Amino acid sequence: MRIALIWRLLAVMILVNLMVCSVGSPAGATAAPVAATATSAVASAATTTPPEPIPQPKVVYGYETGRYGGELTGAVLGDPGTFNPVIAADLTANTILDWVFDGLVEVNALTGEVEPALAASWDISTDGRTWTFHLRRGVVWHDDQPFTAADVLFTLDVIHDHGIPTPPRQLLSVNKMPVKYEAPDDYTIVFHLPEPYAPFLRRLTFKIVPRHLLATAWREGRFMEMWGAHTSTAAVIGTGPFRLVRYEPGQKVELLRHPRYWKTDAAGNRLPYLTKFTLQIVGTLSEERELFQRGLVDYFSIRGSELDDFISGLDPQAYQVLAAGPSPAWLMIVFNQNKRFVPAPQLSWFTNQAFRQAVAHAVNREALIEAAWNGRGTPQWSMFNETNKAFHCAEVRRYPYQPELAGHLLQSAGFYHGEDGRLFDAAGRAVKFTITTNAGHKAKQILGSILVEDLRRLGMDVDLQLVDYREMTEKLLSGRNWDCLIISLAGGDPEPDSTADIWTSGGSMHWWNLGRSPAQAAWEKRLDELFHLGRAATEPAVRKELYDEAQRIVAEELPVIFTANENIYTLLRQGWHNVRPTAWGGPLHQLEVVFYSGSSRTSLPSLPAVPSLPSQSIQSSQ
Repeated sequence: MRIALIWRLLAVMILVNLMVCSVGSPAGATAAPVAATATSAVASAATTTPPEPIPQPKVVYGYETGRYGGELTGAVLGDPGTFNPVIAADLTANTILDWVFDGLVEVNALTGEVEPALAASWDISTDGRTWTFHLRRGVVWHDDQPFTAADVLFTLDVIHDHGIPTPPRQLLSVNKMPVKYEAPDDYTIVFHLPEPYAPFLRRLTFKIVPRHLLATAWREGRFMEMWGAHTSTAAVIGTGPFRLVRYEPGQKVELLRHPRYWKTDAAGNRLPYLTKFTLQIVGTLSEERELFQRGLVDYFSIRGSELDDFISGLDPQAYQVLAAGPSPAWLMIVFNQNKRFVPAPQLSWFTNQAFRQAVAHAVNREALIEAAWNGRGTPQWSMFNETNKAFHCAEVRRYPYQPELAGHLLQSAGFYHGEDGRLFDAAGRAVKFTITTNAGHKAKQILGSILVEDLRRLGMDVDLQLVDYREMTEKLLSGRNWDCLIISLAGGDPEPDSTADIWTSGGSMHWWNLGRSPAQAAWEKRLDELFHLGRAATEPAVRKELYDEAQRIVAEELPVIFTANENIYTLLRQGWHNVRPTAWGGPLHQLEVVFYSGSSRTSLPSLPAVPSLPSQSIQSSQ
């Protein structure tokens, strides 16, 4: 599958509004069928003689064997800024180019695991510093030129050109030290890392571009001019499952099947199944929703809080609702444990593990889910929630809503109730503090109101303070002038190391105790150690064990209290198959295997199956 690697936010990633975008919302089953005139060249080429066998195909298992032909239509927000994947920075461009170009590796959205792509396999030296990638043989560009190591070297050279603004550049260094690379032969790429760095593998999803088409422009200083949004679509050449064939600004983008793509289904049939993929260009999500309601797009991603109202006016026989799982975003409660900024009474409470655990048991997550998202949400217990299939640990301590247990925990920590029902600490000081969050965020405000009421029932004197986004950011960045915050964080990257700034003691987002380095408590020292080891461990099973332990520590010590996540859904028109949306990958992370079987659409003639071939599974040679 193809997930664009979303680099972690380098500043405070506070979401004013939890937004879930549909990833190129697709077109409807009632849209016009693929016109023979529009696809005649591709159809005739694809439906007569099958292409020659692929020397090293990647076989996609676990999906229903499909039918060839047909058109899927979706939508994207706004026009693309470019068709050059090296410099593409906007969501629309990357959504389109994700199906035109490939990376050395890709991430399976269902499992979260890194899989081979243009690199068929790889080896890692015992010291973790030398990574050797064996390129897939038989891959061709859309113009039938062979893909080789020269294309990878060229792409890397362009990325390292500081005269070209490119998002992948920051990913191809380790601790600000450069990664060296070479090509011993036409089908081998070797990276030399300055130190062991396991997350490097997930950074190799950037798109490879053709040397034979762009090298001259780069040498002449014209690379930034190449493949702009107004270039001829015929000039944009990739190795992906679809080729860009038409762009009408403000209207649509059309892609046609690449007949010599390097993936097959389990039966040996060359993918993709679809002949045409069209993306309507819209200005707002409201326009996209209207297109789905009118039957002009085939799929639409939607938040759980909006689902019931949206489908109330739709024909239930015309679509199906597919669950993508909980949002990867975090909605959490943080107590300020910084002794430089928090006065003694509150500091003694906030640094007390039993106090934090009591508050965790006082969080009524089900009430939050019902009030904020119409019951369509999922409690979160671990710092990597269940959408992060590769690293989520389910075996962590949980804190169901149990006010009585919360009271017992407080009592065990020396707190007691006065005659008036107020809660006092062992020194006789009334427990009083303020919960702060930013105004205008529905889920945060609802959580704040629920938490205040439940903590008051425990005898705490608690107030809710709503501030604007600017003030909220200042509090987080400085560590000053707050007791307890309700914050949300975009979970854009499943790689655990991308969260190291939060969990390690010297991190810039170590909110509960900013600037505390080195760590003091034993559990904090162990967290630092686990993240350090996790960066260097190249064996996936070893990394999983390390991060599982980190999750168990965080769940036990509760430097932050996780609450719940809103669920995400995809509405899909009937007749479409092999669509398995995920919160990480969206609805079309495996577009190659999507096909249509309904009778209301006209399909192109079926392709003959490619003869049985020696195949490579999706597993790497690690």
